[in-house]
Parts: sequence; C-alpha cells; structure tokens
Amino acid sequence: MGNACCARSAAAVASYPPRGVPDWTEAGVPLFREGVPDHPNVTERYAFEGLLGTGGSGAVVWIAASKQSTSAATTKRPRRRRRRRVACKTIYWNSLRRTEEVEDLRRELTVMASLPRHHPAMVRLHEVYEDEAAVHLVMDLCGRGSLADRMVERRRWEEGRAARVAWELVDAVRALHEAGIMHRDLKPENLVFSGRGAEQQRLKVIDFGFATSFGPGETFRDEVGSFPYMAPEVFLRSYGPAADVWSAGVIVYQLLCGRHPFPPPDDTYMGQRKATLRGGGADVESHPWPLVSGAAKSLVLAMLEPDPTRRPTAYQLLEHPWLKAAAIASEAPASRGLV
Repeated sequence: MGNACCARSAAAVASYPPRGVPDWTEAGVPLFREGVPDHPNVTERYAFEGLLGTGGSGAVVWIAASKQSTSAATTKRPRRRRRRRVACKTIYWNSLRRTEEVEDLRRELTVMASLPRHHPAMVRLHEVYEDEAAVHLVMDLCGRGSLADRMVERRRWEEGRAARVAWELVDAVRALHEAGIMHRDLKPENLVFSGRGAEQQRLKVIDFGFATSFGPGETFRDEVGSFPYMAPEVFLRSYGPAADVWSAGVIVYQLLCGRHPFPPPDDTYMGQRKATLRGGGADVESHPWPLVSGAAKSLVLAMLEPDPTRRPTAYQLLEHPWLKAAAIASEAPASRGLV
C-alpha cells in the first residue's frame, strides 16, 4: 500500500495552508505541522500498511505501524523498539469546502482530546499531523472488528453475551456523559472490539464526528446521527444526552431479538421517522421475546422510553439488575472510578 495517503497534487501544495485552518494545539493533543523545524511528518513516523475504511467528508482510515528505531542507549547491541500499530484517519483539505466543515473537525479533535483517558471503552487520540494535502489523526487501532460485523454473523445473541456487550456500552455512555460529551451517532458500526483472546476483548466507541460537549440542561436542535438509531426527540429537534441512551437501547434490542424495535416500511429517513414517532412501545411479546428474561425486557423498555424526561440516565441504568449481573459475570469492575 505504501504511503498513498500522502500523495499531493500541485493544487494542494499551492493552497497550503488552507484558509481558516484552526490551531489544533487548542485541542490539547501533540501537533506536528509540516514546515515547522523539528516537526516530523506522518510518513516519517509511520508506515502505512493498508486501508481500514472510509468515513464521512472524504475521510480515509488507514492501518499504520510506527517505524522501527533503535534506542539511544550507548550499548553495543541497542534494543529495537517495538512497533506500535495504530489507526490513522486522514482528512484531505480539499474535502473541507465550508467553514462549518473545518469547525466540525475542530470539534471532533477537541472532543477526542477530552475523552476519559483511562476508561477502557475510549479510543485514545495520540497525535495530529498536518501537511500540504491533509490532516492526519493517529489513534488507537481496534483490530477485532465491529459490533456490526458480529451482528451479521450472529443475528440474535445468547442473552449472557448480549448482557456483557450491553453493560460495556451503557458504561461507555455513562463515562462520556459524566465527561460532558454526547456522542450523537451510536450505532453498531461505531462500536469496535480490541484486545487479545475472546475473553479479553473489550468494546470501544469510535467516530466522534458528530460528538459535542454539553452543559446541564442544554438543548440541541441540529438533527444529526444515523436515522435508524435516532431518538424521537432528535427527529423533533429538541434533545439532550438522553438521546444516546435511546440509541444504545436500539442496539441492545437488536442484540436480543435480531431486529429493529421500530421497523420502518422502507429503508428511508422518512420511513424511520414515522416509525419512531408513531407512538407505542417496542414489541417484547412476539418471538423470540418469550425466550428472553423479564429483566432484559425491562431494561430495553426503559432505554426505549419515548419521553426523554422519563428515560433513565446511563448512570441509573448501571444499577439495573440485568446489567449488574452482567458486570459480575464478566468480573468487570464497577468502573465508576475509571474516568
């Protein structure tokens, strides 16, 4: 694959630095800017191994590895540092055509820099590199696949496995909200696994492109996210962090029964909007719900409460018996001290 991520056109060189580019140092992450003395570029630090995926606004995500180097020790046989494998999200300047898109990128960087650093569900942003063609975000590599991939392989999950994933997801939402961050795009594609061995793998939250900080009682009116997972109040353009709980509830419902709680007549935005807003609770009576425990059903119904003022917070949900049992079964710490 080489370093195709950093190929530059004459137009890109001529327009660098792009007008309106923020000072990323405000985000609190290490910044390396091409042209600044002693600032390496991303290809000097990392070798790009292959394409991991693509995202919105022309973003490309690569698998990369830090280039091997020897230690500075003055021994006859200096030790070689272990290569660190990372993900690198590359966003090309020519894809940021509007001021709002630059501001969205600044917000994403600021949010990622302020994530709870010691929580196991948070992807860490290590460095930011800027060159004539793009800005490159170097972050943790989660190489065990996404929850979406596993849901395709296993449409309906055994309840114990679903409970463990649900606990990790709700605890991640709790940590984000306690840090004053709302994700606004929770979906199986944005939940990935890392770690070695089946028992050591851990759910991680990625893609903070729509994420934003919030204050107590703050209301948001911009309609963002992926519409199958959007809460009723998001469609109505008046929402807060409770919308993340709804999105997590849709995911847990799908894990337990293999289908959407509010199936639309077609796969369109308007179809999903009508299905979500038409009222009535999620179906927990038809097959396979008779095979699911009452505790699991009560959790899902609480998370999918249409009234956001009555919907439990993620913190409150962690006290639910079904999730507490999952935490104990997985020998997971209560983790409230991990933020």
